[in-house]
Amino acid sequence: EARRARRQYPSVLPLLLLEARALAALGRPDDVMALIDEGQALWRRDEGTMTPGDIMREAGLALEVHDQREAAAEALNGAVEWQRERGDQSGLFIALYSAGRHEEAQSNMDTLRFGPRLEKLREAGVSVLGRLAAWRGDRDEARRLSDELAQADVPPWDRSTVAVWRAEIAAILGERDDAVALLHEASKHGYNLRFHASPDFASLRDYPPYQEFMRPKK
Repeated sequence: EARRARRQYPSVLPLLLLEARALAALGRPDDVMALIDEGQALWRRDEGTMTPGDIMREAGLALEVHDQREAAAEALNGAVEWQRERGDQSGLFIALYSAGRHEEAQSNMDTLRFGPRLEKLREAGVSVLGRLAAWRGDRDEARRLSDELAQADVPPWDRSTVAVWRAEIAAILGERDDAVALLHEASKHGYNLRFHASPDFASLRDYPPYQEFMRPKK
């Protein structure tokens, strides 16, 4: 399906990424890396918001979740260097975090920027601090920040997002029951974005309740 779409729109990078994700799931890392190279050749600054750095990062996460770890590391570290070379501090933070380079990501916190809607939502920053605390093993701080998110007075449409942030913190801490319960809460509030490749949920991938939650439903 991705290839059929790409035949119709050959220069649209999000469609190239769809093909890369499918190839990662099929265990074909060399083909994914070839698509990453193709994406860099196709990219034009005036053709949309997705960049080769985004392609490398997203494809790297897809490779990682499907156990193609060597290619995943190459793609994710390539995304870091791509963002660093272009001075995109927001993109650099996201790439560092996705690559598991959490100490470096922490040092870039002062440059962190969110999307237009979340930029106004203080809780977005709290969630990042909570996840970084969890990754460095500061359980008390991570739980304190998760509790702060739980008490946040956010609009109804942001409750699902906050629940996912808290699930990420719980998953990093290894609190798998809590993480899955929070994902069910997010789903109840309408959260329907892709997150199976999130490195924050790595501890859940072999956990039957999470696998059941992620199983496609008719």
